Amino acid sequence: MFRKIVFWSHLTVGVSLGVLIMLLSITGAMLAFDNQFREHAYKNEYSVIPQANKLSLNTIYNLPDISLDNRKPKSIIIYPDQEDALRFAFGHGSFLFVDPYTGEVMGNHRIKTVNFMNSIFLLHGSLVPFFSMETRSDGQNLAGITNLSVLFLLISGMYLWIPKIFKWKFIKRNIFFNKSVLKDSKKRDYNWHLVLGFWSSIPLLVIVVTATFMEYDWALDMKNSFAEYFIGAEKIEKTIIINPNENQSNPNKEINLDSITEIAKNQYPEWKSIMIGLPILDIKPIKLTVDEGNGRQPQKRTVLQINQYTSEVLRVTPFSAKSKSDQNLFLRFLHTGEVFGFASQIIAFISSLFCIVVIWCGLALAYRRLVLSR
Repeated sequence: MFRKIVFWSHLTVGVSLGVLIMLLSITGAMLAFDNQFREHAYKNEYSVIPQANKLSLNTIYNLPDISLDNRKPKSIIIYPDQEDALRFAFGHGSFLFVDPYTGEVMGNHRIKTVNFMNSIFLLHGSLVPFFSMETRSDGQNLAGITNLSVLFLLISGMYLWIPKIFKWKFIKRNIFFNKSVLKDSKKRDYNWHLVLGFWSSIPLLVIVVTATFMEYDWALDMKNSFAEYFIGAEKIEKTIIINPNENQSNPNKEINLDSITEIAKNQYPEWKSIMIGLPILDIKPIKLTVDEGNGRQPQKRTVLQINQYTSEVLRVTPFSAKSKSDQNLFLRFLHTGEVFGFASQIIAFISSLFCIVVIWCGLALAYRRLVLSR
């Protein structure tokens, strides 16, 4: 009786939200490679011609054209490739690209590929354009409900997947494709539904659970409580205040951003990017974020706080499993598979494609049961 209730609940939820689940799976598969799409587009659009010498970071920082929509930059990002433009970041994926050799402002992030990926992101998370930008919160709620429905389908599907007779000859029918059923569309759809559902269940569970943490405060609070219990409470570090008078020996000396970044480069020779936090304040150290990963791997980031007057490294903050912000950033890119590099992106991508086929086969099976059998 219980199995029958689970089956009909599974079928009802799948039929009701199947189309939306496939839509989120398609967009999710594309977003697994979001970083590669964006970076490839930026390199194509804003590559520079290397010259003998670069302008100093101070010179570029003080250029009058460094603003976007009347906003001041929040950080400067430098890269080791001599053909890469310097980036000024304004938050939420907004950038200004500057030639480090000439100081020419080359353009901003609003290029075709990036605009397209932004539209995919909005479609995936808020169902825009089915909802307007003004009502995108409603679309976000519906996307959240759809995500929870996938969680239910995964759990109920795992239960229904277990053979009534738990023997290998019955189990293998549920984990391997059966060539003999290819000519029978009903048996084929049933076989594919079981097999692809089995192999994609764990990656999809990770994707769905991480999405739940990002979507709902109650889920995030639950995660934080579990993390604090098992890992320990986050240690809040005191803000470092420095004395500008330490520069009294040469009060007119300008803070040298190039010298400051050289400290980070020397300490982390495998660096892939260095982000300089802005604005630079007299009483606070300069904050550098050194990234040794692909840009979506917070576990490979280290934050340095450097006294701009003495060049002393005051604090080194590596990724911490106890930090809520680090945890949340890790979950954000675990959701897309980017956090473990290209291999995990492939897993997230294939699992999303499998999800599309599983739902399609499920809808076909439901159609035969509910419509054709009448």
